[in-house]
Amino acid sequence: MTGQPGPDRDNGTQPAVEIVGRVVAVRPVGEIDITTAPALGSALAEALALVGTSRADRIVTDCSQVTFCDSSGLNALVAARLEAAGADTAIHLANPAPSSNACCR
Repeated sequence: MTGQPGPDRDNGTQPAVEIVGRVVAVRPVGEIDITTAPALGSALAEALALVGTSRADRIVTDCSQVTFCDSSGLNALVAARLEAAGADTAIHLANPAPSSNACCR
């Protein structure tokens, strides 16, 4: 174990982070669980840093390619939301799976 954030389980990649206009987009893929949640947390931290150094004013997490999210993934999202709120920034979830909608409201 290296202590580095792990990749998304389904495709072996880190969540993509990119600036699109005034939005920093975070795009996780596959399962988010205890193994992969640290990679999501790192991607969200990177996104928050980009908001502070670019014209972007919010973060959107595109969940359209997420196939599963457990409490570890939710914890990463909540922790990032709290950090963002402290920096006067918003984090939005886009395209969550229907099975996740109830817990993400």
